[in-house]
Amino acid sequence: MGMIILTALIILELVFMIWNIAEGDMHRKEKAVSALAIFLIFAVLCITGVVKWGFRYYIFGFALALQSIIAVIRLIKPDKPETQGKVIGKSVGRFVGKTILYTTALALAIICPQFTEPEPTGQYNVLEAKYTWTDESRTETFTDTGENRKITVSVWYPENCAEKTPLIIFSHGAFGFSGSNYSTCTELASRGYTVAGIDHTYHTLFTADTEGKVTIADINFLNTVMEHNATDNPEKEYNDNREWLDLRVKDIDFALNTIIALSESGDPIFGNTDTTKIGLFGHSLGGAAAAQTARNRSDISAVINLDGTLLGDEIAFENGETVYTDEPFPVPMLDIYSQYLRDLVDEYKSENKMKEYVNFHTARISENVVSTCFKNSGHLNFTDLPLFSPMLGKALGNMGTGDIDSLYCINTMNKLTGDFFDYALKGGEKPEIEKEY
Repeated sequence: MGMIILTALIILELVFMIWNIAEGDMHRKEKAVSALAIFLIFAVLCITGVVKWGFRYYIFGFALALQSIIAVIRLIKPDKPETQGKVIGKSVGRFVGKTILYTTALALAIICPQFTEPEPTGQYNVLEAKYTWTDESRTETFTDTGENRKITVSVWYPENCAEKTPLIIFSHGAFGFSGSNYSTCTELASRGYTVAGIDHTYHTLFTADTEGKVTIADINFLNTVMEHNATDNPEKEYNDNREWLDLRVKDIDFALNTIIALSESGDPIFGNTDTTKIGLFGHSLGGAAAAQTARNRSDISAVINLDGTLLGDEIAFENGETVYTDEPFPVPMLDIYSQYLRDLVDEYKSENKMKEYVNFHTARISENVVSTCFKNSGHLNFTDLPLFSPMLGKALGNMGTGDIDSLYCINTMNKLTGDFFDYALKGGEKPEIEKEY
């Protein structure tokens, strides 16, 4: 929609430029009327829902409102005749200026176009809440202020659910945030789960806590992640990964323990949560953290890993190689991975950089791990990013999105996620998971 609006406005400005030059007149009155008409048409499109008003159009809406005020002033003031030379110069300049203005104002609408969000398939209406909790047992290591670590948690839960709802924790990937898999979280909540998405502070692109404070990602963390992608230093990667994993697991532990305490105290939201039935899922680094938490705790019933390497199952780095655990995975796990990851593993094996991928090793030695690959998918196809910003997803290459239909990928993944948790947490029928989708 943003590109359609921009194209229409540029064509209109081009028509005015040609008209002005042809007649030697700036047509200020007609241009003012046109500006008012554009504002009214945009307002009608927003009211009727053709344009979904939101952050994408804030700058554009402000620009149109300001342009309308100027138009009213021009309609009141008397028009001034111009020489042909001035008309040409002003017309061309105005066309260039308006093109830049509209392109800038509509940039967000083009980069993040409005899209049809996946509809939750469950029977419950989904409500949302947000908490910021302080872990008094830990000092924040990303600052030197001595403050305790805080995490912000977004919660999705079913409205008017008469039964106790199993608890599911979501952990995002590097550069992600608690809403990276918004469609998955709302799908699960609509099916009768309480879902808590953690913002791992300083590992998120940004965190906005309940007091309005915004914290952006730690620059050293970002640089190190990019360094991992650009260089080949397996021992350093192993050590960095252990550090990041430890932070994530402690965040999940803290969130779980806090929710369990709130559940026992009769909290308005978590009081209806069944904390004897807990599932974890995460994307990328978040999937690794979810899996490791399940190995550490005895109260986890199931895990879903979305294109994450099971870093916790890499237990040592010796003689230039990573050593894997021989302990089978303790609970049912659905391991979903991308074509990008499968191709990367094949490349590493062909170059003798890897004997066996750790996830495949864990699946081989564990009876309750089910693996599936989405053909032609990229790493970020298992988040909502390809729907939210197809342009950004494609710009990141195979690490971003592949050639798979993004809506098909998300809808299929969300269904698998719901069906697997229904089986593992609610005693439902075991889903038939295909090896490829």
